[in-house]
Amino acid sequence: MISDLVEMFGPSRTAVMANLNRLGIVIRWNASFVRWVGRLQRMSCSPKDFIKQLESVIALDAGDAPERITTRTMVVHVKGDRVLPVAGGRLLAELIPDADYVEIPGEDHFAWIMP
Repeated sequence: MISDLVEMFGPSRTAVMANLNRLGIVIRWNASFVRWVGRLQRMSCSPKDFIKQLESVIALDAGDAPERITTRTMVVHVKGDRVLPVAGGRLLAELIPDADYVEIPGEDHFAWIMP
């Protein structure tokens, strides 16, 4: 899986489109958005650094940290997220004491880009 993602992390429009498709980004057919994502990918890190980031996310273990959160918390999750299953958002909300859970409609992994 990591090698597939890294292969898509390239400068070509095809690579950017493949990455957006895998993430389920609905507005991936917007030409200016595709150019922006390509620039973001190229400027944010090298493919080698991208591998390190993915490996650290995969190995992440929050331990008992969610149970120790004492501040008011709202967990927001996109219902159709193709990257992180909605069950993960629900579980996180259950682990955080008195957390509110809000599930929003959509398919994009990044809620901030949804129309």
